[in-house]
Amino acid sequence: ITLKKDLTLKGSKPGATLKMYDDDWFGNKVTVVEMDGEIDMDNMEAQLKEIESNIEGLNAKSATELADAMLKLKSSPGSQNGTGMLQTIIAMKVREVYEKLGGR
Repeated sequence: ITLKKDLTLKGSKPGATLKMYDDDWFGNKVTVVEMDGEIDMDNMEAQLKEIESNIEGLNAKSATELADAMLKLKSSPGSQNGTGMLQTIIAMKVREVYEKLGGR
């Protein structure tokens, strides 16, 4: 995935920032997508939809699949930070690979 632009989400402290940058990982060029901070749990749906609209290459089944999946697990540990969001994105990308390999 890639981000169309860096994002700063305001709301409850500390808020969250999402950014993408190039880096070196053990001698290999990589692009890093990271999230620092926490989503405002009172405004979670709107913030997730803002994040989702700024992600390219997600290959979601709907325009709000990421937000919908995260909202279902709102009370789960990590749902307010990058841990849960990136795990959900990875699950969606694994599904994409599985379906391309014929596992529909």
